[in-house]
Amino acid sequence: MISAVLLSTTLKHRPWHRIIGAILASGVVGFAIIAILQFGFGTVDGDYVATSLALSLGTSAISLFVLGMESLLGFAGLGIGGLIMMFVANPLSGMATGWQWLPEPWGAFGQGLPIGASGTLIRSVAFFDGHGAGQSIITLSCWAGVGILLAALGALRSRRTADPAPDQDPAPTAAPAPAPTA
Repeated sequence: MISAVLLSTTLKHRPWHRIIGAILASGVVGFAIIAILQFGFGTVDGDYVATSLALSLGTSAISLFVLGMESLLGFAGLGIGGLIMMFVANPLSGMATGWQWLPEPWGAFGQGLPIGASGTLIRSVAFFDGHGAGQSIITLSCWAGVGILLAALGALRSRRTADPAPDQDPAPTAAPAPAPTA
């Protein structure tokens, strides 16, 4: 979410740059965090690149969704996106124990949200050679796609409000004042 906030404030009128920036930032975050977890602490095992890409996909799904909400709704979208991720998706993710330990149906519902799907994807790739990762990849790709769609809709809406409609004449200009005669 931090990358979405930074990109939305620094690249205000460049929607495609914001989307590309969110994807690149997610890649950097994914590879850096997994490097720390795998090589520094030894808490994650498995293929480094695959696990890094799994975290990058989860991070980009969250970042793109929040960025898309901001593009469509303004700063209120940042708040709504942040609230959804922090106070709904995070508790229902089952990240600490596993979604199966959450009460029915909340554990399964949490797997449809980016944080839960990301946790399951990372576990699947890091510890089980990718077995059971398919649903999480689909879920995260859908969230990222929705974020890109929201950002595109927000950019289209802001472009329409900035440019006059083709059937409307631009505001008339005042006629030049007559030149003084001597």
